[in-house]
Amino acid sequence: MQAKELFSAAGLATAPWKVCAEVDGVESARIAVALLGGAVVVKPRTEGSSVGVAIVRDPAELEPALRGAWKYGPDALVERFVPGREFTVAVLGGEALPVIELRPKREFFDYEAKYADQRTEYVVNPSLSPELLRRIQAAGVEAHRALGCEGFSRVDIMVGADGAPVVLEVNTIPGLTERSLFPTAARAAGLAFPDLCERLVAMAVAAAGARTALPA
Repeated sequence: MQAKELFSAAGLATAPWKVCAEVDGVESARIAVALLGGAVVVKPRTEGSSVGVAIVRDPAELEPALRGAWKYGPDALVERFVPGREFTVAVLGGEALPVIELRPKREFFDYEAKYADQRTEYVVNPSLSPELLRRIQAAGVEAHRALGCEGFSRVDIMVGADGAPVVLEVNTIPGLTERSLFPTAARAAGLAFPDLCERLVAMAVAAAGARTALPA
């Protein structure tokens, strides 16, 4: 997966992974996944909002997880499971906004936890050392840059027992409802939702103008 390769090339920690194609079959996937060791996360390669994602802790669970992911495309991304606390970093104009910790009451931050379970907690500026908060924000900005993102993005990060940020993925078009995580981080930085929308439009217009001004 290109994003994971770019994270690694930029020196960012990311979970070891394999891409398992449906055409290669389940047994081929079992061999590849065994090399990752321990529990794994299976996800479609071309979906969002945790659709089709499953955590596999028992080998017997791998085939149904793969088939669930393959419903959404020919490839499944399988990553080593990273236990720990999950955070998200909104990046606006190349700068990190306040960190938000995601605290689902389900097994993980799945589709239900995101959109239906009212028990899910979002903790802005969680109780962490200033140094760790800076490291999480720095990882978010570096992941944003590694993928060549412009304007804004939102980066999901795990922090395990060793305290090292591990980049999961970059959301290049994060949710922008008033209850979404990106606007929540912007409010914590003092930027109200209407002002955030105006800033995003202004940034897009400026970027478009810069491109049209380039010589042919």
